[in-house]
This record gives sequence, structure tokens and C-alpha cells, in this order.
Amino acid sequence: MNFDGKIFCPSSVAEGAPNLESLQARATGVPEERFVLWGGVRWGEKDAEGNSLDLTARGITSGYSLEELKKIWPESQIWTLDDLPPNLDQWSEAHGISHIDLLLLQSSNTSDLDKLKNSKSILHNIKAIFLNHFQLNRSSIKFPQNNFLHWSGLSYLTHWPTDNLNSAVIYINNDYYYNSETKKFLENNYMSNDKYRLIYQGNYNHYYYIDEDPNDSIKTVLNTREGYEWVQSVFMEQLIRPNSLALDVGSHIGFHAITMSRRVGPSGAVIAFEPNNKLYMENLYNLQLNHCDNVISICKALGDTTKKAVMKKIKIEEEETEGETVDIIPLDSLNLNNVSCIKIDVENYEYFVLKGAKETILRNRPAIIFECFINCDFDDITQENQKINFDRVMLLLQSYNYEIFALYNCDFIALPIEDHEWCSPFKNRLIRLDVSHYDPKMWNSTIIGKLNYIPRI
Repeated sequence: MNFDGKIFCPSSVAEGAPNLESLQARATGVPEERFVLWGGVRWGEKDAEGNSLDLTARGITSGYSLEELKKIWPESQIWTLDDLPPNLDQWSEAHGISHIDLLLLQSSNTSDLDKLKNSKSILHNIKAIFLNHFQLNRSSIKFPQNNFLHWSGLSYLTHWPTDNLNSAVIYINNDYYYNSETKKFLENNYMSNDKYRLIYQGNYNHYYYIDEDPNDSIKTVLNTREGYEWVQSVFMEQLIRPNSLALDVGSHIGFHAITMSRRVGPSGAVIAFEPNNKLYMENLYNLQLNHCDNVISICKALGDTTKKAVMKKIKIEEEETEGETVDIIPLDSLNLNNVSCIKIDVENYEYFVLKGAKETILRNRPAIIFECFINCDFDDITQENQKINFDRVMLLLQSYNYEIFALYNCDFIALPIEDHEWCSPFKNRLIRLDVSHYDPKMWNSTIIGKLNYIPRI
């Protein structure tokens, strides 16, 4: 297979240099079995079904060792340099290079960054930059050299200290986080004080910027300062392991992502998925407001295949042609490990999310907290369609060897059938779901009074 993506490794860091999969191991406390370099596919490559394979499809955690890379990329495309050329644009043009998948830089000083500033053309076509040593300064890490990386389409992802003065830093091309439509939206919209107000939720110690939207039930509840989905929040706090990876699928304005962020702690990580452009913008603001530096927020939907679809308000409508276009990726394409909890709230799209997450679920065996409609009175989702979706979601989870428990109304929790020490206390206190006879309208809580007695993990 002919790949035209290039990997640049200064000779001093070529062997054993940590990259994005190694980053995840560092961020989530998983012992590193190997160091990995970027392992993506060339831009424009198609899979067997004709879908585009790009940075999004493979994800930030896919990768290979240097020896494995040589089997995929022709060895001539893995460049090991003693020093970065003074002008990478000219050097790349001379060598017929159109883009770079991963740029590894020693960066013990600012000389390499100065060289990059003079290489504006290729800088726009770099998927990821790894700075192995960079002077530890919060403002300079996120906004180096007057933020020229940001204006070149690269965003700070994370960093970790390498010694008392320096840090390793990773920047990712914005294409990983969102598409051109979202980029345009973010550039032309902002959260003004005349439309948004600051809300404090004392029960959770959360702050939010929220506008008035009568069609948004979550904002309506939060605007009254009442507790929103507090039962789910209690279980998340107790099911999520510190130093692990938690996933917020359908993150909305970041309500649960904030809870997850605090539970996993500074050595853990959260990935939040919110495909609606406006909600994604609000999500970013609220995560920043609550100092959730360990959350990666992505403006994409999860599904069973890589594709594009139309979203109307907060629902994905695959048969529609008019509306907001969103990118859909399978969770399995991200190759995530050390996942302790997945929260899913995707408005009747749960089946496709779970189908595309099969390998992630089987490999990690996380707790899954999810919403799934059944016998609800909606104008846009018939009860017949709810029943079809409900049955196939439950059957799919059972095929993954999960037991399903009623949490509250149309909210459920799925736990691995095998007896893990961490989930036994929950199984003893939750109500096992009777799929054939469950009716949320008749639901009567017997667990609320017992929640505080479930020990933390």
C-alpha cells in the first residue's frame, strides 16, 4: 500500500519517542508496553466501503512502532534528521512532500519553532506536532510564539513534564476536532453577555454559560438551578475509576463531562463527543470555565461506520438531506484503552453507537450509562420505532455479555456479566431490567435511598 504521509524524526528522538498512543498511556495510567509513532493513512485514502480514511477515522491513539512503520510507509518516507531545515516549505517542495503526518521536534529552545514560523505552507498540512522538550510555561505551551500554531490550524492537546523545567507537548490539527463547517461556525459566532448568563449549580459545584432555549430540556432544568440527572451523576462518580478514561457521548453543554473530569483526576482523561455546532461551542466554553483541562471535546457523532449525516436540532437523521451536516466515526476507530465508563445520550441513535464500539467495549469492559426511549410520548419518534430501537439495543448489549439494570425512567446502566469486584456492589442494589415488560411510566425507585451506601471504587 502506497502512503504519501511523512514522519519526521530528529535523530536524537527517533528511537523510543513517545507519541499519541503513548500519551494516552501516560494520561490514563496504563503501563506502556511500547512506544509508538504516528500510524495513520494518507489523506484521500479510501476504505473497502469507499469511506475516506483520515486522521479522524484512525484517531489519535492509532499507531505503530518505528519498525512497524517501516512495513507500512516506504522507509524513504520516514525522515530522520539531525536538525530541522531553516525553511521546511522549501525543503518539502524540493523532496516532493505535500503534508506531514507527525513532526517530532527536540525543541529544547525556540529555534525549531522559529523555523516553523517561516514554513507556513507545510505547517497547514501537518497532522500532529510533538515537542519533546519545551520550557514549562502554561501560557507558552498553549499559545507558543504568539499563538502561531493556533493560526496555522493546530490546537494544543496536552502536555506532561519531562524534567523540572521542560515538558513534552502535543498539538493536533483542528481537523481532528471538527470539520470545516464547524470551524466556520466557531469563527463567526460567540457567546455574548446579552444572550448568555452565568449559572452556578451548588449541588455539583459547576458553573455554566446558558442561554434561554425553551426547546432544550437540559437548559430549562439548569436555568431553574434544579439538579439535572443527579442519579446518573451519582453513579458516574462511583463507577469511574480515578486515572482512567471516561467517555461522554452526546455531551451537550458539558454537564456530565465536568463531573467525569473531576472524577478521573489530573492523571485521567475524558473524551466528549458533541456534533451540534452551537452546543459544541457552549461545551468548549463551559469546560474552560470549570478548568477541565483533562477533557478533549470533539465535534463529531459516533456511529457504526465513518460517514456524514444530517442533524436536525440534536437528532441524527440519516434519511434527511437538509440540516446541519455532521461527521460520524465509530468509537472503535480510536483504539481506546483503560476506559472505565461510557455515558451515551444520543436521541434514539444508541444502537449505532454501541455497534461501532464493540471492540472498545469487549476490550475494556466499562460501565455503560445510557438513555433509551421506550413507551414515551414524542411527536417525532413513534412508540413503534422506540420499541424497535429498545429491543435491538438491549439484545446488542446482551450479546456483549452485559447485564442491564433500570436506573430511572428511560435511563439504564449496563454492567459486565462477569463478576468484577468493582461492579458487584451495584448489581446487588440495582433493579435488573425485564426487557419484555419494562414500562418507565410505572417505574418506582427502590434505589434512591441506597445510592449513598454504594462504596466508592
